[in-house]
Amino acid sequence: MKKILFRSVILISLISILVTPVFARTEDNPLIVDLIAGQNELSGSIKVWDDGDYLYVLYETNAPWCLTETHLAAASSFNGIPQVNGNPVPGRFPYKNSHGCATNYLYKIPLDKSVCDLYIAAHAVVKRPGSTETAWGSGFDFPGNNWATYFTYRTNACSVTPSPTWSPTNTPTNTSTGIPPTATPTSTLPSKTPPSTLTSTPTNTPTVTPTGTQSTSTPTNTPTPTSTPSTCESVVVAADFSGIAVGESVEGMGVVAPDLNIDALNTAISVKQNTPPTIYGSPNDAIVTNNGLVSGGGFSDLVARNGRQAHSYEFTFTPGVSVTSFSLRMLDFGDFNPTLSDSHYASMTAYDASGVVVSIHELSYTTLGETSTNPRSSDIYGDLWFSGDATSASPGQPGNWTWNVSGSGIVRVVLQFGEGYDPYVAFDSLTFTTECDTQTNPTELGFRHMPDQQH
Repeated sequence: MKKILFRSVILISLISILVTPVFARTEDNPLIVDLIAGQNELSGSIKVWDDGDYLYVLYETNAPWCLTETHLAAASSFNGIPQVNGNPVPGRFPYKNSHGCATNYLYKIPLDKSVCDLYIAAHAVVKRPGSTETAWGSGFDFPGNNWATYFTYRTNACSVTPSPTWSPTNTPTNTSTGIPPTATPTSTLPSKTPPSTLTSTPTNTPTVTPTGTQSTSTPTNTPTPTSTPSTCESVVVAADFSGIAVGESVEGMGVVAPDLNIDALNTAISVKQNTPPTIYGSPNDAIVTNNGLVSGGGFSDLVARNGRQAHSYEFTFTPGVSVTSFSLRMLDFGDFNPTLSDSHYASMTAYDASGVVVSIHELSYTTLGETSTNPRSSDIYGDLWFSGDATSASPGQPGNWTWNVSGSGIVRVVLQFGEGYDPYVAFDSLTFTTECDTQTNPTELGFRHMPDQQH
């Protein structure tokens, strides 16, 4: 009910912008949406305004909540928000930061002045004593299977005065009912481009005006040729496990994604929901084999699972290919503790070609006085029977955790599990963004695994 109410408020707010006298969204009069934690708790707000040159997005929390991570995407189209299977991927959002325990954080983003309507996904990890939750700026549902939401914002240039990019002979009438009009200018605010490149390039075609006597020849207007785009383009790649038979290896260069190799401690194999071999069962009170994996499936190390070993994975790329981001979802971690350790630690580390650490993402928490292999408490995530379970955990809890590393020049990513590990764990939703990749052809991204392992 709360979620429906929050969305109704946003919808009414958006409609009111369009049916009341026009006014500018400023710092003193911003668009405000709720910051919802764990699907139904009000943890703060997102405030949005612009000054014609920059978009401002302010995260603010209500006591006792505070921010530990923020991820932000703002695009001129819904598809401009990084997604996999209709689910947003915060690790690939172009604006992100980590915070110790901040009560507010402001993003300042250059505006493309030809864009009127923006789609905004504002994600955060928030915590309060005894609880850490994923939070989203409330709005409309994404089409995927999680509860993430997005909202929309109309810039002041289009709300207060007509947009200079519309043709004088085709002035649009605003009939929006909360969702931005589909006739949006084609120039976009890039969602995956560094901020320094977020300026629009004029595309006005010069006109020829006759002076005095009409010429007998028809004047021609040869446009100045534009520079040829570089063939070196970033490509967002999503691994595809659907073509790998259950139990078969997913290791080898290009087997599940162009330019990607997976190497496990033993062997990484394809796993799917409701299909043996069983890596884990979920929920804990009504076991379903590998429950919660996406429809295309994922992978795990069955030998490590059966031997109750700590998993370890290395992800590498074709020589000459580097990436700027790497993301992987982990399922069902934390509800099984075979070593009875009170401390729990895992990390994903990204390295460049020189072996220098580019980025590291860590998961760390404690359980106190463990006497059972099924821990029921933790200092951060509460009852791990639920927060460590694949289908009971909320996004951002150990049982439904997304690993994210990002930076320039990443050529190797290592996922390791230290003390207090859980061997009954699987992975899906693997994505990465190539950096100036001249070897991957975007048309190859829909391939399926072939017997000879060729694309």
